[in-house]
Order: sequence, then C-alpha cells, then structure tokens
Amino acid sequence: MVNKADIARALDVDPAMVTRWTRRGMPLYSVEAARRWRLQNIRPRMKPPSRSPAVDLAALADLAADPAALGGLRSAIALLPAAVRAEIELPVETWDALLGADVLAALDAARDPAAAPLTDAEADEAGAVLVGVIAARACG
Repeated sequence: MVNKADIARALDVDPAMVTRWTRRGMPLYSVEAARRWRLQNIRPRMKPPSRSPAVDLAALADLAADPAALGGLRSAIALLPAAVRAEIELPVETWDALLGADVLAALDAARDPAAAPLTDAEADEAGAVLVGVIAARACG
C-alpha cells in the first residue's frame, strides 16, 4: 500500500485532495488504481458555479430614488434566465421601487390580513412572479 503523499505526487495534486478523494472511495493500494478511480470519478473541467461579487447593499437601496437606474436594473433583470433571477438579493426598498407604487398598492389591497403566512415554497413562487412583473415592466 502506498501512502497518500506518494499518490498526491504521482497525481500532481495537493495531499488534501487525496484525503478528500479517499473519503469518496478512491483506493490507496496503488497509484494506478488511484489514477483509474480519478479518471472515472473526478471531472476536472467542471467548475463550481461562481458567486457574484460582494455588492454594497446601501448603494442598491439608493437605486430606489433614481428612476433611470431603476429602468436599467429592470432591463438587466429581464435579460437574466429565470433560475438566475431566483438568486437575486436586493434590499426591500429596491424591490419595492422596482415593482412600482401601483403594483404595491394592488398587492396591499388584495392582501388578506387573516391569511396564514406563506410557506417557503409559496414565498419562492410569489417571488418568482414578482420578479417576472419587474422584468415585464422593463419591456414596456
């Protein structure tokens, strides 16, 4: 049996990767077996999805006061795929400004104060609809 450091050198990876792969089932009895396992189980070309850069939330909240910036943000949201739209995080004030006073008034009028709070799934669905409304406002 070879040790993890030998396998790491042979595979040209950090020893920590060998430890991680061992937990996933990589054999340690030979370098060749480890190499075969790696070819079958590790996809080096796949990259994890990138996280969006940190954003100044206070600056985003300031967008609520700038109609031109809101129009640009609506247009940008309209260009995004639905799956990406679901990941957008903005201050409540910015969401309210993007929706517009007329939509907020209609939502408030339709709200039933006696209704039970939304489940997480219902809230996600409602959020998707509202982001769709924002995107539609960008288109006219």
